[in-house]
Amino acid sequence: MYEGRRVGVFLDALNLAYSFRNMPDGRGHGHIVDFKSILEDCATGRNVVKAIAYSGEEPYFSELNNVLASAGYEVRKKKGHTRPGGKRKCNWDVGMAVDALRMAPKLDTVVLLTGDVDFIDLVKPLREEYLCQVEVRTFREFAHADLLDAVNTFVSLDPEKYLVRVSSVGLPVPPDPVSAPVSDPAPDREPAQKQPPISLKRTPEFYRRERK
Repeated sequence: MYEGRRVGVFLDALNLAYSFRNMPDGRGHGHIVDFKSILEDCATGRNVVKAIAYSGEEPYFSELNNVLASAGYEVRKKKGHTRPGGKRKCNWDVGMAVDALRMAPKLDTVVLLTGDVDFIDLVKPLREEYLCQVEVRTFREFAHADLLDAVNTFVSLDPEKYLVRVSSVGLPVPPDPVSAPVSDPAPDREPAQKQPPISLKRTPEFYRRERK
């Protein structure tokens, strides 16, 4: 596929790392994504100029970030923000798009490892202004149809090949970031003592003070 072409790989790590857990047949349970094999296949017959993975920097992402670095990606991290309801979101859409556009003049092909439809607005300038081939690779179950219609090539990741059992690599399954605690719970406190109600009734003593 385009022998010798210069390729940039942009991995929406949190999208790919957690989406497979929701597979309807339960295939994602007890597995992690084989990010190394994905990158190796992206490089087959091509020259990978840069491979960047976008992740979070909270402690519960540390195992995932170690896996990404070991697989050959440059890992970029940032803190998530709290959404209404207390859930956390680490959104790299803008950063990932900026990096892809910045590197586009040096690339023949841009590989987006994500199925997020938000990247559809990135595809048009990559193809029309920078004349890049745009390729999406992700699990088919989580690839938005509009995004696939916009790109040149879609490669469906086979779960049988790209999901590996956690026990085989000795890593725990990272927690789902949307359910991770925002902060430690407040320590238990003794219940406040009940205060007597305040009376607004004016007593005889009050009227005696008023007449003085």
